[in-house]
Amino acid sequence: MATDSTAELTAPATRVPQQAPGQIELGRAQPYIRTRQPGGRDPLALVTRLARDGGFDESAVYERNGRWWFAGGAAAVLTVSERTVAIGTDGGTFGLPWTGSPAAQLHALTRMLPVADWRLYGWAAYDFALAAARIRTGRELPPVLARFTVPRVEVAADGHGLDIRALDAADLSRVLDTAARHDPVTRPAWPVDPEAGDPEAYRAAVRDTLHRIRDGELGRAHLSRRVPVPHDVDFPATYLRGRAAGGPARSFLLDTPGLRAAGFGPEAAVEVTADGCVTARWSARSFRRDLDPLGEFTVVAGSAPHDGRLSGRLSGRLHEGRTAWDALVALVPAATASGTPRSAAFQVIADHEDSPRGLYSGAVVRATSAGDLDAAPVLRAVYTQGGRTWLRAGACLAADSDPGRAYRETRAELAFVAPHVVPAVP
Repeated sequence: MATDSTAELTAPATRVPQQAPGQIELGRAQPYIRTRQPGGRDPLALVTRLARDGGFDESAVYERNGRWWFAGGAAAVLTVSERTVAIGTDGGTFGLPWTGSPAAQLHALTRMLPVADWRLYGWAAYDFALAAARIRTGRELPPVLARFTVPRVEVAADGHGLDIRALDAADLSRVLDTAARHDPVTRPAWPVDPEAGDPEAYRAAVRDTLHRIRDGELGRAHLSRRVPVPHDVDFPATYLRGRAAGGPARSFLLDTPGLRAAGFGPEAAVEVTADGCVTARWSARSFRRDLDPLGEFTVVAGSAPHDGRLSGRLSGRLHEGRTAWDALVALVPAATASGTPRSAAFQVIADHEDSPRGLYSGAVVRATSAGDLDAAPVLRAVYTQGGRTWLRAGACLAADSDPGRAYRETRAELAFVAPHVVPAVP
């Protein structure tokens, strides 16, 4: 259950140039070749097969309420660093500096994309929010905070058929050939031990955080722990097994330079429609049912008095002059995945989590030229980056929380992914 309310996003605007001063050759926007294929295919199996065998150097799969999109290759890339938002295409690169929020620069650079009727697929890391809020925790920010691509090929799939868009005939032919196959992707899982890592260190971190909450340093915090995966992972097979085990409202599979991930979630973090309607959703567990730490926008569901599920929804409209990117900056991560106030919660997380969060508690994003955006929260996922593979799970902590209960909450979150991890074939 969830309650609704309305609000406006009115963050200060940032002035940006209306046009690039010649550093990048754009030319005329390139149209897609389009084709429609009839139904009869399992869309989950299809997009997983495209991710495994499509032959693209990078790809993304995004699911929204039983409809899947596969995005293969990159015709253009938007990246956000601590100081610059940049666009890269075959014609060159161009960047805009930003302070305060990168939303205006992201919007400006999408107007330079060299593809007609573009769609963007990508991710915004946890540190994207720290940089936008100008919060310093003593940890160095990663060089890339967010990355979005315009794909060379996009396939939309559901039970009614396929809609395929490709920038050239060779890509289209390869997708059609791959889609026509029926070889399975499923392989046996090798479950990850949720007790791996250092459980006692996590409990100690929870105890210290609870002292800081009870001393008034902050209101609540979301503290997570990392569980190492001792082998390489077959991400398409893991995604297929994990998604088949449940029916999340959002799921994703990423294979991008330097980062691979697969994950599942019960709701969207942010939804923005083309006409400017914004909906933010959040949920959490391990709160007492008789306490509502987020106020009138939430309700607590569940049967156990100390193990309810907090669920909330906030709806509103973008203020004039704001875009979907402003909503993304303002609403990711949700308070239930970080804490309040943000600055204090971010510092507690930096003090106690033994490694940077990276994509965890950030978002995987799909956006379109019409102005709509859909962002899935990244909480129940498996990751590979920098030569290491891991899971991560956390718990929401309030003044009445208990370290043992918080640890059990992390185990419950890990149970959505850990049993379904498939090792890569040597």
